[in-house]
Amino acid sequence: MGGNTSMSVDIVYHQAFVALPSSLCGGEPVRGVLGQVEKRLGEVCASGKKAPLMIFLPGSNPRGQEQMMADWIVEELGFILIAPNTHAQIDRPSYVSPADPSIYDLVHKLRREEVSHVMDKIAEFDCIDRRFVVLAGLSEGAVAAATWHGDGITARMVLAWNCEPSYYIDKVDIAGDPDETPVLNLNGYHDEFFGPHAELGKPYGVAGHGSAALQAFKRAKVIIYPSAGHRVLDHPEARHDILQFLKYWRDYFLSKN
Repeated sequence: MGGNTSMSVDIVYHQAFVALPSSLCGGEPVRGVLGQVEKRLGEVCASGKKAPLMIFLPGSNPRGQEQMMADWIVEELGFILIAPNTHAQIDRPSYVSPADPSIYDLVHKLRREEVSHVMDKIAEFDCIDRRFVVLAGLSEGAVAAATWHGDGITARMVLAWNCEPSYYIDKVDIAGDPDETPVLNLNGYHDEFFGPHAELGKPYGVAGHGSAALQAFKRAKVIIYPSAGHRVLDHPEARHDILQFLKYWRDYFLSKN
């Protein structure tokens, strides 16, 4: 990697999926790759209008989860959504679990670098309501969402990852303020990678959810879907649980000042 890292994360940013609610765009929602909608985004930021932001980190395979999340929250709750395209990373490692621990370490480091780069880039976006900025991640992206230490994040969503040390990560350091940061952790009981009966996790005695890691977080919620596997966003209750979490804490933080 070496000197290519900054170039790679910049590509991830410029290839990000962006969705803007119609409330910011004269009644017509805007969606597309950042490079295609950057001018429209600039116009929105110059308009004086503001909206909460979700930075969404997809999983290790490009399955369009960012589109699904946008379908759920952008119009319903008036969010801006930005999903950096990790799969555009030039030198992104590929793996099939179980893989060498060094590969996982490298991937998690890259994902956190992507978050840092996005946060730097959006620092001047006047259309973002800084009172409520959510960092959300799915599976591989959930590790970065939970463990990225940096300023500017109000709430976190950790989807399809159990927040536990295992074959996937040897040490878990949950980021955020335990007294202030709301955290939503969604898990499938039959998760084939991170569930309590997953073969890969058996040597580590995992519980299959983030209750232990999040026990100090006063505003954390852990939900387990008994019939679900790794693809928790496919569970029929996931949309409801995500919307309720976001709406409650959006209204709470936006009403404070």
